[in-house]
Amino acid sequence: MIQLIKQSRLKQVFNIVSVNIILLLIILEVAGRIYATAKIQLSSHSQLLTTYYEWVNHGRTYTGGSSIENPIQTLSPEKIGIYGEYGCEIKKRKCKTVLLQGDSWAELLETHAAHIFVENTPSNFNFLMGGTSSFSPSNMSGQLGYLAKEEGKKIDTIIAFIDNTDIGDEYCRYRSHTILPKHEGEPVRVLPFTESKQFEHYAIPPVATTKSNSIHSLMLLKEARYRLVRFLALKYKIDFGKICKFEADIIEPVITDNKASIQYFNSVMLAYVHAADKLGIKKIVFFTHPHKRNLSGAENPFKTSASRIIAQFLNINSPAIDKMDIVVDHIPVYPPLGHESIPNYWRKDDAASHLGVNGSKFLAGKMSNSINNLNNAQRETKN
Repeated sequence: MIQLIKQSRLKQVFNIVSVNIILLLIILEVAGRIYATAKIQLSSHSQLLTTYYEWVNHGRTYTGGSSIENPIQTLSPEKIGIYGEYGCEIKKRKCKTVLLQGDSWAELLETHAAHIFVENTPSNFNFLMGGTSSFSPSNMSGQLGYLAKEEGKKIDTIIAFIDNTDIGDEYCRYRSHTILPKHEGEPVRVLPFTESKQFEHYAIPPVATTKSNSIHSLMLLKEARYRLVRFLALKYKIDFGKICKFEADIIEPVITDNKASIQYFNSVMLAYVHAADKLGIKKIVFFTHPHKRNLSGAENPFKTSASRIIAQFLNINSPAIDKMDIVVDHIPVYPPLGHESIPNYWRKDDAASHLGVNGSKFLAGKMSNSINNLNNAQRETKN
């Protein structure tokens, strides 16, 4: 009798627990579907971006606006996730297209100094501003491939900003997701980290899905796990692996002059230049600018810099580049004398040493001058 009572109670407990688990899973599934729907809407997960993410790791979460109030066309939210467009309107006249590429430094050029490119160059120049946070040459090559092959853009010149962080980005963050071309001249592609194409800095991204038949509760649990891992990694410096930390991994190659990282970076750079040449780009100009700590004299922790690495790359690969039709140049830009006293030359308390409003305008002025010099040289050649 007692045994039967115990069995009956165990059965009741089992039933209660089972019902609660089922209810919890249902609630999680409903919450997961609501969350996934909101995330899809936020990411503008259209066919356009789906195609773009076949070429690059992530798009722009661009909310910075532009220094030009009225761009030549009103771009859809999806297009803004890829580039901004300013200057000469291709639909109405013959234009020369300049593609500006790079990481958040280049993205800030659009925010603070897009007007300088338009105002300081001839009216027949069209500017595609593709600066995207944490882009490096692999993603820049993929972006170029997308613009040329998917959108049919006829690009004359590339202005490519290379930052100190690009070497570490290539080696730590993107290397395992990069598809180097099998045939010379094909663009490099970088696979997204997740199905939802969400991008997060310096951490393992969440695994989400837009498929209606997926189990959304599992996605929600993975998202929660990701958030916990990211919090512990950034707050308490716990190393869970697969996390590219800013100082230890992203900046480390230029602090230590890491040969393996730089060699891999050079291989990606050469593939990028080959692809640009194959796509008919006439000229690519690499711009570099030191980080604030590069200028700290005896306290400078860097053994090398993006400027030095690009110079070495061009020197080593000059025989291969000389065989191409494309002209490749490097213009290292240095802050003006007394930059420390120029208001907003640097962004305040910025670990990545980004330029402020006036610093971006200064760099944009140097870039637009190079475009004018190139344009004048081309006209003299024709004459």
